[in-house]
Amino acid sequence: MAGSDVMKRAARMLREGATLKAEPCPYCGGVRVMRGGEALCTGCGSEPDAARLAAAPAAGGAASGASAGAAVAVLEKRLAEAAAALPASRGADRASLLDEVASLASAIRSLEAGAGARP
Repeated sequence: MAGSDVMKRAARMLREGATLKAEPCPYCGGVRVMRGGEALCTGCGSEPDAARLAAAPAAGGAASGASAGAAVAVLEKRLAEAAAALPASRGADRASLLDEVASLASAIRSLEAGAGARP
């Protein structure tokens, strides 16, 4: 899965109520998003299979503020990359980049609002 597709999917998952995992991806150390047993790494796009998820110890609650901050940093980096690619893009590529920018901005706002609501 391409990097922009991974970020779009992660942003969609976050808008739909996913949480950030405090534990980094075991493959690349990236930020992981989890919703309803579905995990996705924003760095490498890995998704553990059902057997691995069942064997993994359960981690409760939402991600810590530090994890949210790390996720925002990753999303902001990808947002800057997508925005920088816009001037050279045309047609369907430009539309895809604009969708990605909107999704990333929405995910960042959601994460920042959630982090601000914590004590």
